[in-house]
Amino acid sequence: MRLFTWVIDTPAVQGPVNAVSPGAVRNAEFMRALGATLHRPAVIPAPAFGLRLMYGEMASVILGSQHVVPEAALQAGFQFSWPELTSTLRNLLAR
Repeated sequence: MRLFTWVIDTPAVQGPVNAVSPGAVRNAEFMRALGATLHRPAVIPAPAFGLRLMYGEMASVILGSQHVVPEAALQAGFQFSWPELTSTLRNLLAR
């Protein structure tokens, strides 16, 4: 079951629910897993100064970091179909 559907169908869940995977990873790890799934080399990182030049203050959204966990969903008993990054990417991209 998908998280959004589960939240709607589960009356015990109240308030905000973070719609994120339980396995947080850094961008470098994400890019390696994405490259491996697509059988392509990982993308060369964009220089921070270039992003700041192009996007100004909005670059902080791209360059910043957030550690977000789906605490409310996990505490209410939601079971993720693909809790690990590699299995998620395979499911989404290997079609």
